[in-house]
Amino acid sequence: MENILTGLFLKILVLLSLGFFLYKKKYISSTSKGDLSNLLINIIIPINIVVAGNIKYSVSYQKNLLMIGILAVIYFFCTYIFGYFFLFRVACRKKFKDAIVVMCMFGNVGFIGFPLLQELYGQEGYLYCVIFNLFYQLIFFTLGIKMFGSNEKIDFLFLVKNPVTVSSIFSILLFISGFRIPVQINDALFLVGNMTTPIALLLIGCSLATISLSSIWNNKWSFIISFMRLIFIPMFALVIMMFVNCSSIIKECFVILLCLPVGSLNVIYAERYDFYTEFVSGTMVQSTFLMIFSVPTVIYIVNLIF
Repeated sequence: MENILTGLFLKILVLLSLGFFLYKKKYISSTSKGDLSNLLINIIIPINIVVAGNIKYSVSYQKNLLMIGILAVIYFFCTYIFGYFFLFRVACRKKFKDAIVVMCMFGNVGFIGFPLLQELYGQEGYLYCVIFNLFYQLIFFTLGIKMFGSNEKIDFLFLVKNPVTVSSIFSILLFISGFRIPVQINDALFLVGNMTTPIALLLIGCSLATISLSSIWNNKWSFIISFMRLIFIPMFALVIMMFVNCSSIIKECFVILLCLPVGSLNVIYAERYDFYTEFVSGTMVQSTFLMIFSVPTVIYIVNLIF
């Protein structure tokens, strides 16, 4: 495991650094960065999600899918309730509390969670991430955007039409149906899906290059949120999972999905609704930078315990 974690740490560091360098030297422009992001979200990740559902059917997998779904619902509910409970006596505006809670709730599953679980657990881990992300999307695009101050009606059609949602549902149906995509086609799709990790980390490196790194260390709340997301929440979940009766891979995947930095969707919707944009962006960048050290540490502890 030490060799795997060392390799993972170096991959993250090298690809983030390369993305940072390419953006700074203008080999990747803001336009091409946006194009790569759209390609990743709308094509590459959905293809990889479909491939994840093409693994051999197993009753234990089906039970694990149900368990990770239940754990996801419990996690989002508890984080929402306890987030406001702990902030009850904090003297700050309600909207600022909303910003803190929403960043604690929603980590970067799309850009980091998917490639990380695939790297560690292969297509099985990726499939569990698919289920977790389904509930993530459902809760973010309903409750989450309301916390950003949106007065818009909830667009359930957008949820249904979202490529990640569509491919997730198709992947689950494919898995339980018993039908399998022919090997030749699956291999081609697998090659496309394997681009997820390098492109995602390159894009995160580009994002780090857009903000002055010296400016992200000035807000104490950014440090608190980074600590909550990267250390406290996953370690608290780890203790709870020690007493939960489920397979070790589900325990590991669940805790790892909770140790991710602040999600990029938070930044996108903070900008859309003019909602503490600088604070949210700075916290996302800070937590992403710190995850280089925290994520391998959490993974090591998780594998040590489970």
